[in-house]
Amino acid sequence: MRCFLIILFFGVSNFSFAQKSKKEKERDNAYQQKIYAYIDSLGKAGSFKSDSIGLNGERIDSIAIFPGGPGAWTSYIRDNFPISILSTANEQAVKCGSYLVWVEFIVNEDGTLRGFRSITNFGFGLEEGFMKYIQNSGTWIPAQSNGKKISSKIKRGQVFEFSCD
Repeated sequence: MRCFLIILFFGVSNFSFAQKSKKEKERDNAYQQKIYAYIDSLGKAGSFKSDSIGLNGERIDSIAIFPGGPGAWTSYIRDNFPISILSTANEQAVKCGSYLVWVEFIVNEDGTLRGFRSITNFGFGLEEGFMKYIQNSGTWIPAQSNGKKISSKIKRGQVFEFSCD
């Protein structure tokens, strides 16, 4: 089975499934609605969601960000995304469709990353691959409270779409 991976940066694409029965379309629509509800509960896919309180209870004035902001993150994904995630997913028989993967991690006050955990659990190596990818993204700009750098949690969503021919 040949699969192709499409990474969607700032939104969820419209799901399209060719020549499916009414029951399959209803199931896919229900799945799509669950994904949209999940996105609403965490924040838009492709975006970061940060806690408003630091790890030590501080009020966050500015959230931790990837150096250069969202545009730099998009470039990082486009230029460095490991194809090994696709290979692993294919080896584990990924099914065609869209997968909204969410991970959570801590950006320390020095900008280093730790405490990675998967929020979703689709399998196929998607969460593990995405966490490793973020781990290799380098030093981040930490959150701040009253002008002081603090440690904080970040949630990151990414849509992976597999279409098979």
